[in-house]
Amino acid sequence: MEQIQTVNGDNSVHYINLAALAVEELKKERELRMEAEHKMADYQNKALFADAVTASRESILVADMALILKQEGVEIGRDRLFEWLRGNGYLYRKEYGHNRPTQKSLEMGILELAETAIVNAYGRVTVTRTVKITQKGKEYFLKVITAQKEIINAQELEKKKESQKKQNERRKEKQLARRDDR
Repeated sequence: MEQIQTVNGDNSVHYINLAALAVEELKKERELRMEAEHKMADYQNKALFADAVTASRESILVADMALILKQEGVEIGRDRLFEWLRGNGYLYRKEYGHNRPTQKSLEMGILELAETAIVNAYGRVTVTRTVKITQKGKEYFLKVITAQKEIINAQELEKKKESQKKQNERRKEKQLARRDDR
């Protein structure tokens, strides 16, 4: 295409060739720009993901906090810790968004709500929300809950006794029912 032809002293073929070259150059430049924009968007997504991973390393799940408390001698599991957090105003109850951090706990910086987008096999996106305890919250709850260790352990012991009592009653009822069937 770089050939320059002249016909009867007319440079029109030359100008047409130059215009075609310019159009090709513009197409190449546009493709390179679009490719660069796609790479930039990809890098931004990767940066957001990296930030999320970094934040999640600093925060822990409620179940992990329950394990830490158990190591400190507090007889509490994940469900009872959720119950304690709701009962003490750190998480909302069902009416306001079950197990979502309250404004108070968010402002204190002790809880956070991590959102994760999950794409299923059909391409439908579902957003899951997980309550996490921040590093500051870990220190805070260790201090507050271990101070209440005796009360919490006594409550747990009482619940275990009630549960065992109910199990024994059910066993006796089953044994009586078997005897009656014979």
